Amino acid sequence: WGCRDGYIRRFQSDLAQDDSTNYSSYIEFGPIKAAGNDFNDGYLHELVCTLAASSGSVTWSAKGAKSAEQCNTASYVVTGTFSTAGFNATARPRIRGGAIMIKLANAANNSRWALESLTAVIEGVGKRRI
Repeated sequence: WGCRDGYIRRFQSDLAQDDSTNYSSYIEFGPIKAAGNDFNDGYLHELVCTLAASSGSVTWSAKGAKSAEQCNTASYVVTGTFSTAGFNATARPRIRGGAIMIKLANAANNSRWALESLTAVIEGVGKRRI
C-alpha cells in the first residue's frame, strides 16, 4: 500500500503492532443469559481454556448483573490469566447474575494470542433476586 507519509507498506496478519505502535487485542463474549431465561439467575462456576501452541498469555475477566444491559455497562469483577499454550488450569470465577460476560485479551500489548477452545460451566441457580 502506498501511504501519505511516503512509505510503501504491506499487510501482515500475524503482527502484534501497527507501524511500531502496540495495541491491545481482545474479544468479549456476551452478555449471555446465565439461566437461559429472564426469570432465573445463573452461576458461572468454571472457565476451561485451551490456547493454541504458538499463543502468548491471555488475561480473562468476567462480570455478571441482573440484566444484559446492566451487564454490558458493569465493570469486570474477577480476572485471571491463562498462560500455558495448550490446556490450562481451570479458572473458577464464581459469578452470579441474570446475564454474564467474559472477556479474553492479550496479556501484554505486544503479544499474539490464539484461542483453541473456551468452555464456560454455567448453572441455573434459582429465581432472580430483585
